[in-house]
Amino acid sequence: MFYVEKVMKERGLSKTRLGFMAQIHPATIGKLLAGHIPPYPSYRRRLSEALGVPEDMLFKRVDETQPAR
Repeated sequence: MFYVEKVMKERGLSKTRLGFMAQIHPATIGKLLAGHIPPYPSYRRRLSEALGVPEDMLFKRVDETQPAR
């Protein structure tokens, strides 16, 4: 699981809602989370701003049993 997924889960955010917040199509978010497309800098920046999370944390693998910081 990527850190961004953990944050989404803890905040109750759907791909649709996050897509609206970050101005990224929900299907693109799905592809990012599935690893089908790389997390380009523009995507990382928009997700970081929308979630208030550092860019370098977004696509790190995390243990889903630990709470997000």
